[in-house]
Amino acid sequence: MKHFLPVLLFVFCAFAFSVTAEAQTKPRLAVLPFSGGSEGDGNTISMVLSNQPALRNVFTVLPRTSNIEILMREHDIERSGLTDSDTIAELGKQLNADFVVSGHIQRLGDRDLVHITIVGVESLQQIAGMYQEYSSIEEIRGLLPTMAAKLMATTAANLDTINLPKLAVLPFDIPESVNLHDAETLAQILATELANSGKYAVLPRTSTIEAAMKEQDIQRSGLTDANSIKAIGKATNADYALTGTVTNLGSLKLFLVQILNVEDGSMLTGDDREYNTITEGLTLMPQISDKLTGLQDERERARIAELARQQQQEAERQQQEVERQRQAEKDRWRRMEADYQRQVEEQEQRLAEEQRMEEQRKAEEQRLAEERNWEQRYGWKSNWLFFGLRGGMAYNRTYTLAEDFDVEGAFETNPALTIEAGAYLSFQIFSWLALQAGAAIT
Repeated sequence: MKHFLPVLLFVFCAFAFSVTAEAQTKPRLAVLPFSGGSEGDGNTISMVLSNQPALRNVFTVLPRTSNIEILMREHDIERSGLTDSDTIAELGKQLNADFVVSGHIQRLGDRDLVHITIVGVESLQQIAGMYQEYSSIEEIRGLLPTMAAKLMATTAANLDTINLPKLAVLPFDIPESVNLHDAETLAQILATELANSGKYAVLPRTSTIEAAMKEQDIQRSGLTDANSIKAIGKATNADYALTGTVTNLGSLKLFLVQILNVEDGSMLTGDDREYNTITEGLTLMPQISDKLTGLQDERERARIAELARQQQQEAERQQQEVERQRQAEKDRWRRMEADYQRQVEEQEQRLAEEQRMEEQRKAEEQRLAEERNWEQRYGWKSNWLFFGLRGGMAYNRTYTLAEDFDVEGAFETNPALTIEAGAYLSFQIFSWLALQAGAAIT
């Protein structure tokens, strides 16, 4: 037992060291209480989210401590709603985190919308995000495992953004006639979609951007010249800037966005969509993001390529079907030809057999007819000749011609000749008898 204790201690230390080393290789993640919503819902949702195993697969999740609550109260985040990324990043630094998860809950009619984002503490970049509508805290609790898995999958793919172009999200131009919170929510959802696309390193709203816009006197003016864009790009170290406006369009709302090149202020791409309600507007944000990032064109090209591939497969399938039917038709004709040939051969065999039987029948009839004719013509002569020959051969066994002569066979082959031969023999016999009789008398 004494020798076993050092081994057990060594194994325990090695295991503890491996667990510690693994934890140190994962970035640290702090999950802040969410703002907005009913009282206590934001805190509940954030705590349930932090317990999801999907987060621990990518990050080392920092435990919730009283320091977080104190810092949240100091920055008034629980009630302030939308928060700058640099404020959230500052909280992350104080919590010794590498990344920070924050969220906001907003009421949409009879439903709520939770918007979750992950921000890098050092880069201030939004790495990924997720948003979901729900009707009750019980419903969102059931949705959080799936949401966490999707959020972590996107985060793991977007952690390395060093080679991506930086996109600064500028405040949108929102007139007083448009609901400010709805418009800003859509703008932040669009920023989330752009971050999730992996095409840009997104710099969401920060105090640095706000200060640069104030300095250029373009705060929410919607009018951004090339020099102002250059100044914002220099202040944020961004390559591109996302600008936009939400305005009325009759009974609808118009959501218009552009991506500008900070070097010369030229427009790189843009898009605009109209919507009626914010719920409808939410469904448009992925489409706008795809258009801005070129994913729409890529997906369209992929769709066209997939359609072409399917058409090619269908053409090949149809060609194979035609070949199969053609081969089946050939096989059917071969079988029909073979069946016909077999029937012809059977018919020929049947006819040959009938012909043979007919010939036998005719031969038999001919034989019977010949027998009847022979009986009619030579019946009495043949009997006399037969008995004469038999009697002669019995009387003189030394007579060679009579002894070797087949009487019955001769009758069947040539009756006339047989009769002549019989007559000749009979004459010879009777002659011999007469000689014998004369000799006896003398």
